[in-house]
Amino acid sequence: VLFQISLKQRLFNRNLFFGYTQRSFWQLYNGNDSRPFRETNYNPELFYRWKPQWRWLPELGFDIGADHESNGKELPDSRSWNRIIGAAYYEGERQLLHLRLWYRIPENENRPADDPKRDDNPDIHRYYGYGELRLQRKLFGDAQHMLAMMARGNPATGKGAFELVYSAPFSDYAFWSVYLWSGYGESLIDYNRSVTRVGIGLMLAR
Repeated sequence: VLFQISLKQRLFNRNLFFGYTQRSFWQLYNGNDSRPFRETNYNPELFYRWKPQWRWLPELGFDIGADHESNGKELPDSRSWNRIIGAAYYEGERQLLHLRLWYRIPENENRPADDPKRDDNPDIHRYYGYGELRLQRKLFGDAQHMLAMMARGNPATGKGAFELVYSAPFSDYAFWSVYLWSGYGESLIDYNRSVTRVGIGLMLAR
């Protein structure tokens, strides 16, 4: 069972934003181990948004910022990385196209294996690549149904991931969804394991 909480707050009445996403993976069917949470990923970010309002392309915008992602575990299960992120997006009436590229801030991978300051996942770029492309599209006449897709990968290794989420109104305050994930990096603990997951869910916002 997957839980996700995502928040975004504008700061100082400027185009500066703080974002936070937390994803928790609950092993509900693992009764032998008392149904523990396998992992929680914590992802705060700070970014500046610029929408130049060009006459020839007013829907285009850009983000620049930095983020941190980790799972809060101790060695040997600790995973973390820090990134500088740049993004360009096109926001139309019925669709959002978002391209995000990143540079990983280097860490020291030569420290001893029991040193907390050691790079926990020096090869993570082999599985995540250096960017991702997201598309959101409102469907049908009432535009209440939505299809969201994400694709990322590293062409040099042939590894990456694909995500598909279809959502539709469930009530005035919620949406039901169908979720598909295939590839690497759904969670940090399994960044180097390929996972395919299909599920149904409930969303309070999208």
